[in-house]
Amino acid sequence: MSRLLALLSLLAAASFAAPTIEQGPEGLLVRTAHYVATFNADSGMLRTLTLADGTALLSGARLYCDGLPNGRKNFSAKAAAPATATTTADGTVVVEVAGKLLDADGQVSPEYPFSYAARYQFDDSPRVRLAVSLIPDFDSEAVFGFAGQVLATAAHREFFANTADGLISELAATRSGRTYQSEREPLSATDPYLGVVLKTGQVVQFRITAGAEGLMNTFFHDTGEGPTNLFFCPLSATARRAAKGTAWTQELVLEALPLAAWGKTKP
Repeated sequence: MSRLLALLSLLAAASFAAPTIEQGPEGLLVRTAHYVATFNADSGMLRTLTLADGTALLSGARLYCDGLPNGRKNFSAKAAAPATATTTADGTVVVEVAGKLLDADGQVSPEYPFSYAARYQFDDSPRVRLAVSLIPDFDSEAVFGFAGQVLATAAHREFFANTADGLISELAATRSGRTYQSEREPLSATDPYLGVVLKTGQVVQFRITAGAEGLMNTFFHDTGEGPTNLFFCPLSATARRAAKGTAWTQELVLEALPLAAWGKTKP
């Protein structure tokens, strides 16, 4: 009995182990009791997120911008310096990075330059906290275009969204295109979340904890082959005012759990 209790104590301690920071073969890596996260060396943003057993959840995070009046496409984020990872007094690992959006020529747009900042927080819980800011480096009373954060999920079979009219879910699309869009079916004002049921049976949920009111559109763009891209867009189709240095920020909490434990959609 004493050996069994000792084993259970060791397992409990392992499940609540503090996150660790490593230098992986391709850059920064954070390992927790629940996840393994790697980060893009160029942008400093999340590159992959898997469960601790290697099950894929996300295959990337990036910023995208196009449709601005000058026709330029800003599609790559370039960090001003490598992402930093620090551990707080309570054991939370915080990864932070800041940089610029570059156009197709690898240059900062002279007319519509954007900076960005990203922060990722990992603790011993099954939740990852993300805060991503897109920052106009210009003033405009009415800027048009499309800009936002993109999170690419692993192959999914279903998506869901908690809308103003309640929770909805649909099967993944069989061809490339947008599926759910908040501009058509607004997310809940009190508990805005959405996510996917992966083909592996994992649910990946994204809860917007701050900045939802600043999003013009949040939508899934299915590839038609399994994976989908989740867009959080502070700029989409409708003009908005841009003030130099005033960030458009969204804060999210990501959580992955088995469908049986989540239980809000049918298997």
